[in-house]
Amino acid sequence: MKKILIISYFFPPLGGPGVQRVLKFVKYLPDFGWEPIVLTVKNIEYIAYDKSLLKEIPNAQIHRTESLDPMRLLYFLEKFRNKKSRIYTETSDAKRSFFRDIFPIDSKIGWLPFAYHEGCKLIKENAIDALFATVGPYSSSILGYKLAEKFHIPLIIDY
Repeated sequence: MKKILIISYFFPPLGGPGVQRVLKFVKYLPDFGWEPIVLTVKNIEYIAYDKSLLKEIPNAQIHRTESLDPMRLLYFLEKFRNKKSRIYTETSDAKRSFFRDIFPIDSKIGWLPFAYHEGCKLIKENAIDALFATVGPYSSSILGYKLAEKFHIPLIIDY
């Protein structure tokens, strides 16, 4: 079976429509002779979680890395609060806008060095045949490009 490294910042247990497409690729690629290995971020502060989605891919290899992006940092802040509401949902639009202005193109860029290091390791250990990167966020596709360039592996970009 050929191996494909799936690079996706947004992946279950995160919920919502943004994770469905890549989840279904991971679920059904083995039916077509491809073994998916997922590279994603560790827990982040996010608006929707759905742990049941992981039941669809019980045997999937999922590798989660650290990140220095706002959503990962908010996750740590959330752990020290004793409130039922979540930081993400109670943050004003003005504050969210401020953070978008600091990172106008991609606030997840702080994931790139951690994911690049892990991606290199996974490619070497697993003899990866192809890369698949989502474009949400842009840093995922940048990571895919840099890994494809370094290891001369075909890259599939999912828009």
